[in-house]
Amino acid sequence: MGRLIDDEMLGTFAVVGKVDELAGLIRDRLGGVADRISFYPVGFNDHTLWEPILAELREIPTGHDGSRDEESAA
Repeated sequence: MGRLIDDEMLGTFAVVGKVDELAGLIRDRLGGVADRISFYPVGFNDHTLWEPILAELREIPTGHDGSRDEESAA
């Protein structure tokens, strides 16, 4: 399967970069649009590696205040 998916296609579906670039890449791509994301850190079991990245991601504006309006709460 890896031979069928080139780097351009992978970049369409995933944020790809070096660990110290990830928060910025995610901010540039999803900041103000997404309020939740999922991580699938293949091969990185050291959770302390992710703490600085998660802290930086928490500072990215989500585009809303996080409250639920009455219509969507029903």
